This record gives sequence, C-alpha cells and structure tokens, in this order.
Amino acid sequence: MRDIKNLPNAVEIHNNYNTRHFGGYAAKDGKTVIKEKLIRCGVTSGFQDEDKQILINDYNLKRVVDFRVSSEIESSPPADIHGTEYIHMPLGEVREESSEDNKKKLIALGAVTKDTHEIIQLFYYMGGTMEGVKTYFQEVSYEIISTSFGKNAFRRFFETLLADDGGGCTLFHCTGGKDRTGMAAILLLTALGVDWDQCIDDYLLTNEFMAETIEQTMMEIMEETDDPLVLEGCRRLMGVNVEFLEKAINYMINEFGSVDGYLTDALNLTEDKRDRLLEIYTKE
Repeated sequence: MRDIKNLPNAVEIHNNYNTRHFGGYAAKDGKTVIKEKLIRCGVTSGFQDEDKQILINDYNLKRVVDFRVSSEIESSPPADIHGTEYIHMPLGEVREESSEDNKKKLIALGAVTKDTHEIIQLFYYMGGTMEGVKTYFQEVSYEIISTSFGKNAFRRFFETLLADDGGGCTLFHCTGGKDRTGMAAILLLTALGVDWDQCIDDYLLTNEFMAETIEQTMMEIMEETDDPLVLEGCRRLMGVNVEFLEKAINYMINEFGSVDGYLTDALNLTEDKRDRLLEIYTKE
C-alpha cells in the first residue's frame, strides 16, 4: 500500500483524500508559500476525529470553503470541524443535474443497467469515448471560469482569502479535489506569483494522491467489464490531465491576454490585493 504521507506537500492525516498544502512553493519577490495557511482537498466527510485534531492543532484551521453543489452536499455532508467557519461557495450550479436523472437517461438508452458501477455510468454520460471524457472536463473548467456564476464565486473566494479574519488556515475543496479545486488552486498560486510550471505540477499531483483510490476502483470496475475502452475511459476520468485545462486557459489568454489578466480584469484582483495575499500567505 502506498504511503500518501511521503508524497510532496501531503497533509499528514489518516484519511488523506487528495489533501495537501502549498508550503514551500516559490512565490513573488523571493517569498515562499506558508505551509499552515492553505490546504486543498477532496470531500471532507471521511475525516476522522484524529484528522480534525491535526487540522486544528497543526494547521490552525479556521475556515472551510466548499465548492460543491447542493446535491453533492446532500449525499455527502461536510465534516463538522469544531471552531471552523463553513462557507458554501458552489462552483457549477449552472450544470447541476441529479445523478438519478442521468442514470435514468442512460438506462433508457440501453447504455447501463440500474446496477452498473457509477464510474462506468459517468463514462457513458460523457459520451462513452476518450474524446468525450476530454471534452466534458474541458467544458467544466471553461464554464467555471467563463460564466458570471463562476467569476462571482472566484471573486468571493479571493475576498474570503483576503479577509483572513482571525488568521489561521483556509481549506478549500470540492468532491474529488481535482477539477474545481484544481482550477481554484491554479488561480490562487498564479496570484501569489508561483511559476506556471509549478502550478501545473501541483494540479497533476492529484494523479499521485488518488492513485491508490483509482486502482481500488478499477478493481471493482474490472469485475464488471473487460472492455479496454471502458477501462481506459474510467481510469482517465478519475484523474486529471493538462488537456482538461486547454479550453479554460485559451479563454483567459484570448479574452484577457493571460491568466494574470483574467485575475485582474475578470476577478478584480488588483495589485494591492495581490500584495495583501502575499503578506498573508507567504514568508521571506
């Protein structure tokens, strides 16, 4: 079994579901990101009492930003972490559709049965092709940064980080901690002046943190099918790929000149605000 605690920037908790900090990343003006100030992760519902204590005692966790939509929260309620502020900041409400509705459509089309593994269902929902998986995630990343709904959520995200009431650590997450959380992390690290290659490396770390979970899920899927296309598609959709970001990145470049331009013009993240972010979240 792989020891996630040995992976780069891992938060050393028992139930580490893609949970990591940004400590040590080189930021603007020779500064580095503070380990105990920012954490990204997947769903928090599995946090055990000892995990919560580590987050509180070792990281001084003060606030949790949840990017999930209401249906996700209903099926997997967030962890109750004493002394922290819970902030619901949905990214993706515009494309919310119940999984039950999706399943009914797929059953009607004959693509799945009521007992088909949920990841296989997702693959067919995405079109049942590798191109469909790529297109789906490209649309997700594009939508959350191009729509007014997404921009408003990210503005609120940065305003929450800038407020930093009472100091402490901010944890932000979605379900897998890979797509919505991944885009939020890219924008945040860019705002702090972290090198683009490091932003992408951090995004791709999800594949390492989720490797064991993906393999366990693939074993379940292989009990149902040996179709190589389905197996490859299911594996791909559970991870991340730079291709998934292409449409969103191109939008920011074409419309705003760069990701930096998007932060300034679309999210109103002025130079003064960026300096304040550096003051709060980095050190000499």
